[in-house]
Amino acid sequence: SYIDEYNHIISGVEFFKTGHFAEIYKGDFYNRGAYVSFLVGFFMFLFGKTIFVAKMLPATIGIINFFLLFLIARQIIERKKYILILMLIYTFSPWIIFNHFYIRMYVFYELFLLSLTYCFLKLIDNVRAKNRNKIITYSGIFIMINLINYFLSFDAGKYMIVTLSGLFLLYLYLFEIKFNKKLKLILLISRSEERRVGKECRSRWS
Repeated sequence: SYIDEYNHIISGVEFFKTGHFAEIYKGDFYNRGAYVSFLVGFFMFLFGKTIFVAKMLPATIGIINFFLLFLIARQIIERKKYILILMLIYTFSPWIIFNHFYIRMYVFYELFLLSLTYCFLKLIDNVRAKNRNKIITYSGIFIMINLINYFLSFDAGKYMIVTLSGLFLLYLYLFEIKFNKKLKLILLISRSEERRVGKECRSRWS
């Protein structure tokens, strides 16, 4: 076990008892991965104060991550057998098993990465389809994940999520939004050119 597991458990239980996180060191409340401590405390508040219940949190997040990866794979991989191979590799990867067992921030970073990737792919689809409502929905989820990560992580790992989000937004702007505007302009110019040529041809034959 890792010391931050105990810190999250103690801090989560303390939060639901007193309304603030545990003071692990004098004058220093344990805020690192605040969402981890909060959810561990919530699970233990609902189901009982046992290590088994605490371990249910990373296991639950791991299951969510599995389904998110499956949804992403369906978006980018056509052949079902390749999706199956990917999911088997993911399921039996020692690092993934390790990550989904311990009450630490890293399973949440994985959740953020997969959620942002899924939102990014859905935004591409809906920008192309010009579905305004879904663009707003997925943009809202995208922003909410980044706010939770940035303001509640209190850990340098949050910058990895922020960097990935920036790259996704840059791609959307350069290759989807800006490119679509250029494409529309090219089509508009070509159509006006076609009409102009058509008029010239008709005037010559008349």
